[in-house]
Amino acid sequence: GHTKVACIAGPSHRDNSVLRKQGYLDAMREAGVSVSEAWCAEGDYGRQSGYLAAKTILQAAPQVTAIYSCSEEMTVGVLQYLHEVGIKVPDQISIVSFDSVDRCAELYPTVTAVHFPISDMARAAALQLNHLILKHEAMPPEPFEPKLILRNSHQRMEQSIH
Repeated sequence: GHTKVACIAGPSHRDNSVLRKQGYLDAMREAGVSVSEAWCAEGDYGRQSGYLAAKTILQAAPQVTAIYSCSEEMTVGVLQYLHEVGIKVPDQISIVSFDSVDRCAELYPTVTAVHFPISDMARAAALQLNHLILKHEAMPPEPFEPKLILRNSHQRMEQSIH
């Protein structure tokens, strides 16, 4: 698999950004892979920040073979930058996004994504609030698991070199 995976995280003042980056760091550590600071950049969840982060990372660390982008909007910016500099996805670099499954399915190439069931989570939160109001007690928490949706933006490391 890939051992030179960059991470474009969201703003460090947001808890969800910190958790997404920590998930990346934990996964890399569990795989026995050391992470270089040059492989990590912070964005603001917007397209332009993804573009600039991809540019910064790949200029500082051209050996990176995959990018994990922590939002679909930043992923759009990553893809734009890669297209402009002639780096082909997935032939030369792999991309994985976190967030919207729908948006990632509309991009070219379609983007592999880690999906959290946000609608289910919102529904459970509303039910929990309703239960608290009516019964004055909390229901047991409902676990939510991420799902990896494989698409066309990744390939095995042996085939990915730019």
